[in-house]
Amino acid sequence: MSKSFTIILLAPLALTFMVPVVSGVSLLQHVKAETSGQDGKDGIYLVCSSPSICYNDGGMGGSGNGPNYDESSNGNGGSGGNVYECGGGTPYTSCVALGGNGGSSNSGNSGTSSNGNGGNGGMITSCVTYSFCNASGLTAGSGNSFNSGDSKNGNAGNSGIIVGCDDYTSIGGGVAGAGNCMTNGGYGGSDNSYNIKGNNGNGGNGGTIYGGILSKTLGGNGGNNNKYGADGRTACGNGGDGGDVSLSNGQSVGGNGGNGDANNGYCGGNGGLGGSAFLGAVANGGNGGERGNGGDGGMALFGGTTNGESGNKGNGGDGGLAIGQGSQANGKNGHEGGLAIEVGSNANGGGLALEGGDTKAGGFFADNGSTHPGCNIVIDHDCFNQPGR
Repeated sequence: MSKSFTIILLAPLALTFMVPVVSGVSLLQHVKAETSGQDGKDGIYLVCSSPSICYNDGGMGGSGNGPNYDESSNGNGGSGGNVYECGGGTPYTSCVALGGNGGSSNSGNSGTSSNGNGGNGGMITSCVTYSFCNASGLTAGSGNSFNSGDSKNGNAGNSGIIVGCDDYTSIGGGVAGAGNCMTNGGYGGSDNSYNIKGNNGNGGNGGTIYGGILSKTLGGNGGNNNKYGADGRTACGNGGDGGDVSLSNGQSVGGNGGNGDANNGYCGGNGGLGGSAFLGAVANGGNGGERGNGGDGGMALFGGTTNGESGNKGNGGDGGLAIGQGSQANGKNGHEGGLAIEVGSNANGGGLALEGGDTKAGGFFADNGSTHPGCNIVIDHDCFNQPGR
């Protein structure tokens, strides 16, 4: 009787000790391992009409990426993008949406950090006759090592989207390849190491092209040597994303990230974002400087220019709004560009410029080709409000 009673008492006790063992096996099955130096997956394409050429292979993994730990991702190739329509024609149309190659020697990383991975290819929805469309991810940086936490370091930016790249013959000229459209991400930086927080030295992502000819919207390149990021430091030396470009000859390129060094605490400035460019306009982001971030591009229409200013000791000014061929509203002296309307107007650093007026980076208003340094308001070449008078 006592023997059976003992067995009954021991049975629950044995089950109690077994539960953690079974649970441990279950948990181990869900633990993710680090991935390093793997090739990216190929993309897909639906229509690639002969004799068009379509490439959307995944990028190659880099070499010497290890050892790494936990769930970190290091030196892997980016995935190829998707091509939905690549039109035929003579000589041919070329659609490229490759994944970028992973960097090399990204080692000693842990946590869920991501280091030196190639950019993913983007999306090409329509690229027609006589056009060359490039939505490829680019190559990542190397030597991005000993990073941990959830930091992201030296990765290449992902490519953007080409909604449509127009047939150049519909505009006139019929020159093969004249319908070039590019929306690549930026290159990843190198030697961005010892970070446990934030984004450091990554390339910017490409933007979006809506019906372009000779149009580009590119991510800025990541900077190098941005190190020792910890709590409270969120972003150093990253390239800015490209913006939106519509119709022909537009450009919206993100600024490049700055490099880290002892003078800036190993934290370079971030590149500014590309702005919005419509019909022959330019709206680039400024480059990140030693300490300051680049200004963002503004909105430029019908041949205007609204570039963000590059950072230096301080942040660069953002671009403003420019409408008309040759009009400018760039960031300047740390100030945002103003509003420039009509051909040749200049509102760099602020103000309102009409009909070819120039605010000279500080004035409030200038019209009719007027310019007067140090004057706030210039109308028909006459100064109505000069400081100090």
